[in-house]
Amino acid sequence: MKRFLILIPIILFTASSMLADYHVGAGDVLDIKIFEDPDASGTFEVSPDGFINFPYIGRIKVEGKTTSQIENLLEQKLKEGKIYVNPHVSVSVAKYRSKKVVVLGEVEKPGVYSINRELTILDVLSMCGGLTDRAGDRLILLRGGSAATSVTSASGKFVRGIGAGQEVRVVSLVDLLQKGNLKENYRVKNGDIIFVPEAGKVYLFGEVKKPGVYKFHEGMTLLQAVVKAGGFTVRAAPSRVRIIRMSGGKEKVIEVNMKKIIDNEEKDVKLKNGDVVVIPESYF
Repeated sequence: MKRFLILIPIILFTASSMLADYHVGAGDVLDIKIFEDPDASGTFEVSPDGFINFPYIGRIKVEGKTTSQIENLLEQKLKEGKIYVNPHVSVSVAKYRSKKVVVLGEVEKPGVYSINRELTILDVLSMCGGLTDRAGDRLILLRGGSAATSVTSASGKFVRGIGAGQEVRVVSLVDLLQKGNLKENYRVKNGDIIFVPEAGKVYLFGEVKKPGVYKFHEGMTLLQAVVKAGGFTVRAAPSRVRIIRMSGGKEKVIEVNMKKIIDNEEKDVKLKNGDVVVIPESYF
């Protein structure tokens, strides 16, 4: 897979040049200058509820706004307050603290990375130094939901529940890196987990007792994989299991009612190398 890395800078430039400005969040530190009044200039940390306390204006909400939007807002407030007739304000981000992405698995430098602008998967792979020689041909993106995430940096494994509002996306690294298919180059969001698995594995996420990465063998079935993962948790919804499989460079989702398999009402499903099995949380 390492031979694909030569394509990243070319695609990265094209994709990044089209991305929007960074949106400020809680914890970020802003460098704000009023050209008409240097004494009022300084650095301002965004509070947990998204505000800064600015001279002459007081508390003002900046969370979710770009730096240019904050500039316009401050200039408008300074005009409305009759502080300056025609103020000129400059806003930049001095420290990025609000948004982070976790990168695990077969990358050169796994870890937690701050998001200092709108980033894509290719941007993040470049930040991590690219893929290792052991990397498989797919990438797993986990996003959203309310379930807690536990990261063990030493082993590069993680545990995450698949609850309401959570997404699992499987990205073909062959399509993304070799074929340059930018439709697979999703924008990264705060709290995302990007996992690059080793080749020759199957992956179980969600409501099993030991979610993680398991060695694949020919003839391996869905039920065998769940047993390897310690079985279902009490919160599992076995009737809504999904197998996410890459076939011909395209993602295929197979819906399985494992309750019927366990009750011998339906045949077990054979897994394929690289399958991602998602066991969702019950609605109740």
